[in-house]
Amino acid sequence: MRAFVARLCLAFLWCGVLFLAESAPVLALPPRQAVTPVEFWQRIDQTLSTLRGLRSQPDGVITRNLDDLAGQWSRLDALTLPDSSTTPLDTSFIVSQLRQRPYDLDALSNLFTDLHNAHGLKPTRTSSAADLTALQTILRRPEFQWDQPPNPLQEWWDALWKRINDWLNGLLGRGNLAIPLPAGDLLTVMASLALALILVYIFRGLFTDLIVDSRLDEDHQAGDELLTADTALQKAKDISRSGDYRTAVRYLYLSSLLQLDERGLLRFDRSKTNREYLRTVAAYPELSMPLRDVIDVFDRVWYGFQPLGQDDFQHYVEKVDQLRDQKR
Repeated sequence: MRAFVARLCLAFLWCGVLFLAESAPVLALPPRQAVTPVEFWQRIDQTLSTLRGLRSQPDGVITRNLDDLAGQWSRLDALTLPDSSTTPLDTSFIVSQLRQRPYDLDALSNLFTDLHNAHGLKPTRTSSAADLTALQTILRRPEFQWDQPPNPLQEWWDALWKRINDWLNGLLGRGNLAIPLPAGDLLTVMASLALALILVYIFRGLFTDLIVDSRLDEDHQAGDELLTADTALQKAKDISRSGDYRTAVRYLYLSSLLQLDERGLLRFDRSKTNREYLRTVAAYPELSMPLRDVIDVFDRVWYGFQPLGQDDFQHYVEKVDQLRDQKR
């Protein structure tokens, strides 16, 4: 039972860690924002107007306003196009200029003035074939080339998934079965698999412990059928010599109930709870008080797994002896 509780706590701990790992980064990030092209150019004009109004302000006010503007621009991450689709928007250059210290209001004003003027430019002619050829030449320059380096881990994962597909095709006698690769990057997939394996292991242990504890209880109950007060007491003494005080406490408790049953002070019935036994003798304080002490210790040790040393066990033996000596 202790192993069951430990594994249950571990399962909740894993779930808590995963929840925090997933939610903490999200909570730490500022809310993102998508704007339409019209709103984008309005933001340019508003920023330019703010910069012009800061020229007569003290240094502290200018710094705070520039930080506010940088925060507003940093939250823009996408443009919403007329067809409702979105395209990424990179404002890192604007943000870096607004956060640059010491600041230069003239340079910032010139930057946003150029952006404002660019909005008003209209193309005077269409691109010709020569223009497109020149563009292709420019795009072939090294600074515009980016080749993603090979990822050995991703290549291994792709090869493993292909082997899994081949094995399933051979097993099912089909040659065209193709299981899609799990969505997400490799690290996410592998982390999910690792989590699944951990949870399977934990819950497998939980249910195994439940079955084992259930079988142990059944074994104890089957053996209790033949017990008497004296045999239960002797069994408790024998078990205590091996240091298993928890089981010894159980047999001492059974010995007490059986002894009270043999004396006609209560009726021993396995279907009764400990509190029902107490209610049976509630009218006799000289009997109910010591029985309550014996039951309380038994509940804490047997059901609560409270550790019990040799001295504590001897003290429990004395309580049981006091109960056995009581007369109604």
